[in-house]
Amino acid sequence: MFNNKLKYSGSLRVKGLLTLVLTVFILAGCSNSSDPEPVNDTELITTVNVTFTNTQDGSDVVIASFQDIDGPGGNDGTTINPTLTANSTYRVEVAFLNESSTPTIDITSEVATEADEHQVFFEVGAGLNFTYTYSDQDLLGLPIGLVGSATTGNAGNGSLNVVLVHMPSKTATGVQQGDITNAGGDEDVRVIFTVTIQ
Repeated sequence: MFNNKLKYSGSLRVKGLLTLVLTVFILAGCSNSSDPEPVNDTELITTVNVTFTNTQDGSDVVIASFQDIDGPGGNDGTTINPTLTANSTYRVEVAFLNESSTPTIDITSEVATEADEHQVFFEVGAGLNFTYTYSDQDLLGLPIGLVGSATTGNAGNGSLNVVLVHMPSKTATGVQQGDITNAGGDEDVRVIFTVTIQ
């Protein structure tokens, strides 16, 4: 996730160069192929945006958003809850950002790059007439959840949890259909929206 570059100022003398070469050979000789590989650090996700675009009415675009710039443990985040049109179909796009740094880091592209290691889940609460269907897949044909389709039913309201899971078991029972129950893995972020359908 990070590109570390070593820069040397000035020049190395021959003696220093020989010492460096010998050190490299010694370290290479001591290396063990069973040494664990470094684990990627979890990126800070400060912002989750879910964009709903009505497929029958392009002017009906709704953005649900959660933002917590200082991350966990600081000030409370802010939530913008969506209001959707009843009995409609929406294209759904999810974006994950780290807005605590300048420039903003687009975590969405990292999730897409490591698609086989991630899945977005939409947990629908009682009373909410909302169905989500995956539109994107990783290289193995398993769902990701950055792009999908949502169908709304009759008017009502309820909770919608948007959850990004790292290293889910995508072939476990129900996971490909969006059921998080058997997914396992670790939650990178969980955001709870209150959705109104009218």
